Amino acid sequence: MPLPPGAAVVLPLFLGAVAGGLVAVVAAPLSTRLGLPAIVSTLLISAPAVSLASYLVRFPLAEPNTGIAQTPPLPEAAHLPALGGSGYLTIGLPLIAVLTTLWLYADGRTVLGYEIRATGQNREFARYGGVRVDRVAALALAGGGAFAGLSGALIVLGPPHRFVDGALTAPGYTFTAVAAVLLAGARPIVVPLTVALLTFLQVGGQGMEREAGVPSQLTQIVQGLIIVIVAVLATLRTRRPR
Repeated sequence: MPLPPGAAVVLPLFLGAVAGGLVAVVAAPLSTRLGLPAIVSTLLISAPAVSLASYLVRFPLAEPNTGIAQTPPLPEAAHLPALGGSGYLTIGLPLIAVLTTLWLYADGRTVLGYEIRATGQNREFARYGGVRVDRVAALALAGGGAFAGLSGALIVLGPPHRFVDGALTAPGYTFTAVAAVLLAGARPIVVPLTVALLTFLQVGGQGMEREAGVPSQLTQIVQGLIIVIVAVLATLRTRRPR
């Protein structure tokens, strides 16, 4: 769409967040009514969403005469402004930093943040305390989906400035994020640190494979061991008071 500068960036980011929130909130009844874990219900909903995106980029929105499942390049007005001399460092990084700060404040300093934490730790206790558990769970899922949709939009509006089939799923962002949250142990302030740790492991592993011939799968083994150790320690802490 021919949009003026500014709107050509803001509107896609906003719509990406809205789309992610709508997809995620569909999973709320599966979690609140049927008792499915949120991670299972959201993964179930993600499968048709990913397939729909793949169909669109392969057929109606495909770049003609290339044979590659990707859209045509986005217009110049829709490119994220770059920071410094690197074309890969954009305003997406400070934007995510600001949103992370707002999220940490909302989690630790607002009533909604308290209700979300109470619902996550003990749903029945939260219900007894007057929290509208189903609504809070739906808001939490919608918020998480909105962050995910915004992240995807930032990736598409950055280099190479187009949507490529599989580019948002093949790197394994989903399971890396799950591992980071497990590693944080229900402490939101630690999540940015665990995300950075796993990112360094993955990117460093790819560099080691190129430069030193060390298999990148070694970093996946290290990540798995970290998660197993954290899970064992959490289980021991839970059983010790009992």
